[in-house]
Amino acid sequence: MSSNLKFLLATDSQLGMADNFISRIDRKEFAYKWIKNSDNENNIGLDKELENLRKIISIANNLKPDFFIITGDMIDNIQDDNIIKKFRLELNKLNNEIDLFLVPGNHDVGENPLVPSSSAIKKYKTFFGNDYYSFEKKGVLFIVINSSLYMNPSVLESRFLQQNEFLKDLLKSYDSNIPIIFFTHHPPYLGEVINIDFDSDSQKESEGYWEFPKITREILFEIIEEKNVLAFLTGHLHQNKNVKFNNVDIIVTSSLGLPLGSDPSGYRIVELNEGVLHHSFYTL
Repeated sequence: MSSNLKFLLATDSQLGMADNFISRIDRKEFAYKWIKNSDNENNIGLDKELENLRKIISIANNLKPDFFIITGDMIDNIQDDNIIKKFRLELNKLNNEIDLFLVPGNHDVGENPLVPSSSAIKKYKTFFGNDYYSFEKKGVLFIVINSSLYMNPSVLESRFLQQNEFLKDLLKSYDSNIPIIFFTHHPPYLGEVINIDFDSDSQKESEGYWEFPKITREILFEIIEEKNVLAFLTGHLHQNKNVKFNNVDIIVTSSLGLPLGSDPSGYRIVELNEGVLHHSFYTL
């Protein structure tokens, strides 16, 4: 049985997104509304995003969790080296006694955020680390995967297959009782149309955009079948959502940066006590 464990989770800091919205006629008022809720009413989108990133680093330093994880879309544009440097500079303020883990989001591993690319993944690995890996804490196995490969498996098919082999080999070495938590950017399952606040007429089908396509979800859940997977902790929606699929919790956290739903910017504290998962969302 695992010991008590606490970690801090944030997602979708997405530095540069708000200014991207400001540059668009159809989205600028939505972004301005969020920026005006800032402590500094005069700041532009990037300043607000950096302000929130600094807040979560301060929260982590005060909370002293077992680890801190960001589940993807750290930045809005993987080609913007200046933004990447700003992100890394803020992360350097995290207490070095707190383990930091990063998860690749679709904006982090694709010049086109709908399509992962070898060049973007290479750049991600240079600046942020491996795009899929595992680690253990207090008897719990945590697995980070590159969910963009599941969203578009045919684009980088060999890497998609390599990631699946990594999972199969990893899970073979653990018995069925060890608790497992996955971190992904995209939720593997939502099962409904998603409403987006910046356009009252806009809805998007979940499958293939907000959640895994059915075929890759089935592949993943076949790999993890008969293992003690407690949850998938994800981002991508820029709003909160909790659902279950095959008796596994799928917990989506609202964005650290610009939200897209009715939930505010915030973060999640997750605790695992004697194998039972507890989690709460907090507004910044």
